[in-house]
Amino acid sequence: MNRDVNKQIEKRRLELGLTDTYVASEIGVTIDSYCDLEWYDSEIFEIPSINIVKSLCKVLSIDFFSLFGIKCAFCKQKKDFNNDYLLPRNQLVKKKRESLILSIEELSDCLNLQENAIRCIEEDINFLDTLVFTDFVRIAIALKLPLQILLGVKCVKCNH
Repeated sequence: MNRDVNKQIEKRRLELGLTDTYVASEIGVTIDSYCDLEWYDSEIFEIPSINIVKSLCKVLSIDFFSLFGIKCAFCKQKKDFNNDYLLPRNQLVKKKRESLILSIEELSDCLNLQENAIRCIEEDINFLDTLVFTDFVRIAIALKLPLQILLGVKCVKCNH
């Protein structure tokens, strides 16, 4: 995964001739929060919700995979597309947790998230998008799910 995401964001914003205040307003964050995204290399991974990150990609017309250096699990790594991946992400998380015979408490401990957060992930279709990028990485690893499926982003090449 790319660690110079902040520099890519700034470069793309400048290429498009957009001001930092405009981008901040479009993605729904304060100017200070937006500037932190451009100034600190780990900020994008640990602070904004994935909803904010997706909005940023849209405003900057930048591919999520390219920005983060994510390789498509299906066209690059040759993984099979499982029909379970068509489930809503919250249902997929619950199904994978149960198939791995993990309790909510065990998954909570593994991910360093509160048990209530795990319940919300599994019950609320929109809750996942309130989490930060690093949470998604940990969940994907723990549940052996392709990161892109968990993130809800599609590869522009294979559309998975």
